[in-house]
Amino acid sequence: MNNQLHSPGFLADNLPAAVIVLLAVVFLAAWPLLHRLAPTGRRRLWPFLRWAAGSMGLWMLFQTLTLVITLATPWPLLGLAMLGAAAIEAVIALYRFERGAVKREIGGYITWLRIAAVGLVLVVLAEPVIARFVVRRFERHVVILLDQSDSMQIDDPQRDGREMLELAVFFGVLGESELVEEDASGNNGGLVESLSYAKQEEVVRLKDRQIRRSDLAEEILTGEGPNRGLAAALARNYSVRPIGFAATPRSHESIAGLEENEQGDSGWSTLTDLAAALEYPLENIAAEQLAGVVLLSDCRDTARGNAEAAARLLGERSAPVFPILLGSTRTRRDLAVTYVDAPEDIYKGERLRAEASLKLYGVPGKTIRVRFMSEDNGTIIDETTVSVPDDNEEYRTTVHFTDEPDEEGIYSYLIEIESVEGQVSDENNTWRFQTAVSEDRTNVLLVDNRPRWEFRYLRNLFYGRDKSVHLQYVITTPDTIDFPDEDRPRHRPVTASASRPFGEAEADRLPETREEWRKFDVIILGDVPPGVLTRSALEHIAYCVDERGAALVVIAGPDHMPHKFQSTILKELLPIVYTPTDRTHFTGPEPRFRLQLQPTMEGRVHPIMRLAPSASGSERIWNNLPDLQWRYDADDVKPGASVLAFAVPPEQMEERDFVTVGDTTEDIARSVRETTEMPRRNSLIVKHQFGLGRVLMLNFDRTWRLRYRVGDTLHHRFWGQIMTWGAGERLRSGSEFVRLGTDRLTYSPDDNVNVTARILNLDYSPVTDDSVRVTVFREHDEISTYSLRYRADSQGMYDAQIGPFAEPGRYRIELSGRTADRILEEEGAERVETGFQVATTFNPVELAELTADRETAERIAAASGGEVVPLHRIDELHDAFGPGTDEAEPERADITLWDHWLMLLVLFSLFTTEWVLRRKGGLS
Repeated sequence: MNNQLHSPGFLADNLPAAVIVLLAVVFLAAWPLLHRLAPTGRRRLWPFLRWAAGSMGLWMLFQTLTLVITLATPWPLLGLAMLGAAAIEAVIALYRFERGAVKREIGGYITWLRIAAVGLVLVVLAEPVIARFVVRRFERHVVILLDQSDSMQIDDPQRDGREMLELAVFFGVLGESELVEEDASGNNGGLVESLSYAKQEEVVRLKDRQIRRSDLAEEILTGEGPNRGLAAALARNYSVRPIGFAATPRSHESIAGLEENEQGDSGWSTLTDLAAALEYPLENIAAEQLAGVVLLSDCRDTARGNAEAAARLLGERSAPVFPILLGSTRTRRDLAVTYVDAPEDIYKGERLRAEASLKLYGVPGKTIRVRFMSEDNGTIIDETTVSVPDDNEEYRTTVHFTDEPDEEGIYSYLIEIESVEGQVSDENNTWRFQTAVSEDRTNVLLVDNRPRWEFRYLRNLFYGRDKSVHLQYVITTPDTIDFPDEDRPRHRPVTASASRPFGEAEADRLPETREEWRKFDVIILGDVPPGVLTRSALEHIAYCVDERGAALVVIAGPDHMPHKFQSTILKELLPIVYTPTDRTHFTGPEPRFRLQLQPTMEGRVHPIMRLAPSASGSERIWNNLPDLQWRYDADDVKPGASVLAFAVPPEQMEERDFVTVGDTTEDIARSVRETTEMPRRNSLIVKHQFGLGRVLMLNFDRTWRLRYRVGDTLHHRFWGQIMTWGAGERLRSGSEFVRLGTDRLTYSPDDNVNVTARILNLDYSPVTDDSVRVTVFREHDEISTYSLRYRADSQGMYDAQIGPFAEPGRYRIELSGRTADRILEEEGAERVETGFQVATTFNPVELAELTADRETAERIAAASGGEVVPLHRIDELHDAFGPGTDEAEPERADITLWDHWLMLLVLFSLFTTEWVLRRKGGLS
């Protein structure tokens, strides 16, 4: 249908409506009359006259319709009328031809059905549309975000003088004129004392009321008096959207529903996620309808999200955020474990290291005892004391504890600070955590010709930092020190093997048998010469990838890899197409380049490339790497392979324009072709599936540049994600060939539990067709049984989402399956099981910091174009959000009549009925 509706006929604009209707009636009546008055004998002009009368009749009918509806057809109406008349004349001629072979009555029905079908087709081609204008209310929404976390249930008796005066003005104890400003030094301690004695007594009584933050929020929204009743005041001009939030945001139909206390046993209120709360209106309200946001909170973001980024997006949509800070910024006597940094998984033989951050407020000069305990048996593992300086009212410090679990399993710990008299709460004195001890390491073989930078950093990463990897590395041309022959140290060559003890990583030879090769989950090949990777070695590697399901990572190098390999085996393995040559490639196709993820959308979201929580943040990290100087210039990328990243010259990167778009169709087609071909032509990171395994090709050897100014965090994350992509997740329980695990150790009653299993045959090939199940037990009672689904194209990975489990406590999961049970029996292993716990009370993150965070509130307000609103100025919000909902404007609402499903149904019915009658009448 045309985007701009119009009436194609011109008679409707020039003749009176009555004349057009009269002409339509005359010509349509003349058409059948000419058929009845057909003269005897051969009159060649008579069929033409009938067709002309029919064409004029249909044309006049179309013109009549344009008086009441719009015909949006791109075809001339006269042309449609001529075509329709010719079709109807052909139907009548066909009837005359067939009437000797069918009864007259049936022939008449068939003819009228055919004429009706032609008429319906003409209606569709004319595209009738009813155009009308409707007046709709243009909604403007103000979102009220109310913090309903645990910290909102405390009061703030420690308010300073300025805070108490603002509270007194809010409750009407003082007038706004009595709100004394602090002096130039910022000292407001004597502001209350500057009031009259009677006023001081009223302020003191107000202080003694122990007003909770949630009570204050309720007064702001629904109370009566100046600066109160904000919800009703906003509702006069806007559509108010109340949202309660803690760990997640929850929408409500009304303010009354918002005020209901949503704290339960699920742990929802034990966290404050400001970023998620501010993102809710972005995701659920149209940008043009979002007027702004009122945030009632202490603004203590315990989820550690990026609330400022969400506020900036709101500001870009002209939706300012106005925080109303609830609570005092002054500290109280409080001792708390604010955070514990401890691993959730360690490996057998590894030492557990836990770092606890402590807050010791209001106890200057005291010595505080901190204990590290096993929650499994109640024993004290370690104990230390912290001496608080005499002059420090707000002391913070960290303490460190260690443990050395000697068996696989899940260990529960707690760190506890002794309580002192007068502290706000002792609920935040204890922090619990769990750590799983396992032996599920990824067996990695790293091979290179010489110790170049890429090899050195990978070896140091896998051998030093990442305890999840059992590394074997082989350097074919190592750096050596020349000795006289008689002084040269004796050295017995060592063959790489995944069976060697953990920690013994250096080897001189590649694995010699297929049995040793297939023990490796990931094989990394650097700039290795063809003489080292013999045909036999390549056959073993191809088997490991194709049938065993191992991952192969190939890092291109200037000397050998891959251009000096003539082997068809390597050519089949790699996801790129290359031309073998004997020359070296010490220079790339351009002097320098940068790594780019766009426009390869798969690269932006692929798990290998995610270096930040968001796709945009990850892309920013990759794009901001220092310029790179060398890459291997592959000929092309194989069909079915995916380019995750490609090279772009820095000048194009800064312009954000990879091709020049012209004005002509040929220029546009060329631009689209260039955009598609550039990633393939300049590929840097390419992957594809090869049999049961995966192959990743790095056409550059500079991933160590991810360490630029940030240490090894990003470099470790990138290669750790490659290990997970290639070998699957590390699972905490089980045997060498059958493993089981969950995504977390602790869940709330509202959480689903993600269960993952890995099942390998004894030759390390993945089991892909087993009926795998998990049975869930609580204590000794069986709860339920769930089936796991095989993860396509994985190394024997099975997944299921189970739960949620409402009852708190510890749960046990037991794995079973036909093949899994057989493999365990052949291994001589017992059943495979793991555990998790459901908790209703979580670590006191929410209560670790009890002061209101004015700095965060001001950052959110500034980023969005709003401001922090004090209690005595809340009335100013009534008109702070621009035009309200009352404004309305007419909108065009077009109803198309020709593309309704009833048209298709009627047309199908006509053809079906005509076919039935023809068969009944004996026509073929």
